[in-house]
Amino acid sequence: MERMTSPPFGLRGGSAGAAAVVTLTTPDGITRSLPSKGAFAAPAGSTIDMLTPGSGGFGSVTKRNSSAIGLDLLDGYVSASAATRDYGVTDPDELRKIADAEDKA
Repeated sequence: MERMTSPPFGLRGGSAGAAAVVTLTTPDGITRSLPSKGAFAAPAGSTIDMLTPGSGGFGSVTKRNSSAIGLDLLDGYVSASAATRDYGVTDPDELRKIADAEDKA
């Protein structure tokens, strides 16, 4: 998997995305990180979790349209805490409600 050590870059002032993470949890509950390339043994009943890399941002967060943030909140692309932290949204629940009403109209 690509982008495990360096996250995707942003463009036009956008922040970098998140790096990928892959873990293996064996049936006895032991979890370990897996490398981006190579082979490994996974006993029967193991779980492999893949957190794919998030894309980099595009443009300044201060110029992000609030209705687009509301749709991202509604779709689960952005969490309420991230909307507050990254976009300065003071009431993410209200933005989500507005987006939901517009989506149903």
